[in-house]
Amino acid sequence: MSKDNEEPHHIVAIEAIHCKIPSFTLPSPHTKAIYNWTTPSELESRVKDATIIITTTIRLNAEILNPLKTPKLRLIVILASGTDCVDKDAARDRGIPVCNCPSTNIDSVSEHAIGLYFAVRRKLVDMTNSVRNVPDSLDFDTEWKSSGSLKGKLKSIDGGAPLLCSQETMGIVGFGNLGRRIRGIAVGLGMNVIIAERKGEEERAREGRVGFEEVLKRSTVLVLCLPRTPETEKLISTEEFRMMKAQTVLINVGRGGDCG
Repeated sequence: MSKDNEEPHHIVAIEAIHCKIPSFTLPSPHTKAIYNWTTPSELESRVKDATIIITTTIRLNAEILNPLKTPKLRLIVILASGTDCVDKDAARDRGIPVCNCPSTNIDSVSEHAIGLYFAVRRKLVDMTNSVRNVPDSLDFDTEWKSSGSLKGKLKSIDGGAPLLCSQETMGIVGFGNLGRRIRGIAVGLGMNVIIAERKGEEERAREGRVGFEEVLKRSTVLVLCLPRTPETEKLISTEEFRMMKAQTVLINVGRGGDCG
């Protein structure tokens, strides 16, 4: 960043749709360009003169980080906790720092995870649709009209009622700040919570951790709170699904690539 006093910064926010880009106070003059969204075809022309790029999910790969494409670039800021949208090796090779915002969305994502659990376990979407989708003809029988109840739709895969929170065992895979926050909420709801050891580390499980495969077998709710890395890609696949109980609810608030 030794060039800070030699030329003004040009700050380019390529993805301002997610949150408002603040005003900046810098010791030297600067310009900024703010775009609500940037398509792949627009990216190169928008960042070619940038000294600072602000992104959230739009990928900055090795091609766009080539000095020929972004010759003035000196800093990348990610308005998110994850950093997988940036080719960090390419940035490191050029000495470009990559800054993110860790733990900024812990509360919202953890509450979203619990909301997803209730939506799936209690089949809220299906139940809502059943209530709202009333046929125009009064002569057409619906489950509600014929039986006076929708409890048949609410039944679990084993034919019983959906599990109560006090009957659930939540397995958490990924025990960083997000996983810890989800555990706190789940315990408050009366769930039994177990924390998974890293896959393949069953024989060296740390205190308070349970072997990865055992967590899959015991959990009635499985929550993934993982970043996307080569180690976590397709962490849950066919073999892992076969280990789970039939009524297990899988909630992934990490990255889509963790399941495959």
